[in-house]
Amino acid sequence: RPRGRTPAMSRRLRVLCLHGNQQCAQLFENKTERLRRACSDVATFHYAEGPEEREQQPGDDLPPRGWFPAEDPGFTADAPPSGRWVDCLGEVLGTHGPFDAVLGFSEGAIAAAVLCACQQENLPLGEQQVHSLRGMMVFGAPDVPGIPEIDLPSLHFGSGKDNIVPLELSQQLAGRFTNAKLVEHANGHCVPTKPDLEAEMHSFLKGLRGLPEVEVEGAALEEHTDELECLKDMYGGGEAQIISTSPARLRIRLVDLTSAFFVLPPRYPEECPPVVLVETSDWRVSPFEADLKRAMMEAVDEGSPSIWQMTTAGQEWLPGGFGH
Repeated sequence: RPRGRTPAMSRRLRVLCLHGNQQCAQLFENKTERLRRACSDVATFHYAEGPEEREQQPGDDLPPRGWFPAEDPGFTADAPPSGRWVDCLGEVLGTHGPFDAVLGFSEGAIAAAVLCACQQENLPLGEQQVHSLRGMMVFGAPDVPGIPEIDLPSLHFGSGKDNIVPLELSQQLAGRFTNAKLVEHANGHCVPTKPDLEAEMHSFLKGLRGLPEVEVEGAALEEHTDELECLKDMYGGGEAQIISTSPARLRIRLVDLTSAFFVLPPRYPEECPPVVLVETSDWRVSPFEADLKRAMMEAVDEGSPSIWQMTTAGQEWLPGGFGH
């Protein structure tokens, strides 16, 4: 449960993206390219792959997948959800989380709503607790019977021309969220790519970004907290700032106008590296954020704490890296 708040975030949001049935992570990433570009100043996007294989259809360039083996799972507050999709998303949260928001299309929107319900009811998802979500965005989302009233901002895109998920079902799901906005469009069952709808998404994410960071009771891991405190002592209070300890988040200044924002997943460092985001207002560095991040990730010492090594690599890369 939330226990305290820090000032509003200056970093970009981290959004977990869940594809629809007969899609896959790469295809969903391709289909949302315009949306990602439109929102790149306020959010980064991580695409998860559903565990269920689907039969490849004529014209499918990528192997299709889904989240559920047959019918959608529904939800009950009496017990946490179960199944391969739960294990899959629990693994994603453990090695790539935490995330600030979740985005889902069609079948992926069902999984997104259940994630939010797990957070609302304080139920685990596999081996992981869902505690960091501050909002949900869904396209072509059917209702999910059984989920409780969810106290999160949500943005729902639905269409009267949707022949797979009728608009009425999208309206029913929106009614289960206390702070929901439903945006209607005329494009059917899809992620629409019109500028006005992309602007709606950008505005919603910007609003989430303006919310304060939330500390979650019981989410702190002692080894993560110890590493954050050690790094703060090493760099000094002006160079390293602990954003929160539960979940563990830290900002370290690399050079003037450029910082690295670290998020420690629950399984860090034994099974995964920290997540790193580059934050810069230096126009010379901005075009090379991906190269800087790559240089830092190459310094990861698998299975061991790596933030100091990654920070050093970034500081060494910066003087000449963006001139390469």
